[in-house]
Amino acid sequence: MMPAMRPILAALALAAATACATSGKPPTPAAPGSAALANLRFLEGTWRGQQGAFWIEEVWTAPAGNSLMGVARTLRGANPVDLELALLHQSEDMLVLHLRHFGAAADRLEERGPKIPYRLVRHAEDEAVFEAMGPDDVRRIVYRRDGDALEVTLEREEGEPLQWRYERVR
Repeated sequence: MMPAMRPILAALALAAATACATSGKPPTPAAPGSAALANLRFLEGTWRGQQGAFWIEEVWTAPAGNSLMGVARTLRGANPVDLELALLHQSEDMLVLHLRHFGAAADRLEERGPKIPYRLVRHAEDEAVFEAMGPDDVRRIVYRRDGDALEVTLEREEGEPLQWRYERVR
């Protein structure tokens, strides 16, 4: 397989999984012992928000098979800017978040250096806090649900936190 096709195939696989998860068929339940993963069910659904000239949409699946997947796209008007794929999975004794970013032409952006995974360090009914497992500008990622809104905060090594607010679409 050509390396340039891998990001496109990954995005298609995630889109197909998302379509199956929202098709009305119940997903395979998370395996026993993955209580933390089940507690992140508050992420499930489609979320949209605007930040300046940018529209962002995030879609999260239900927990299944010791994992939960998400995809986000950023648009400027009708033009795609970037795509983010997220995978939360139970790894031994911790829950790990992996993120991959792609440009508008599905070119992988992390090829400039290693990508740092994030581990779940705290969770509540409507909140999850992930911390970088290595050196990265983003030290923490916080997901917080407030009714029909989802707030995402990136706490950085230096500078002010970056924040987004999305409204639930479905």
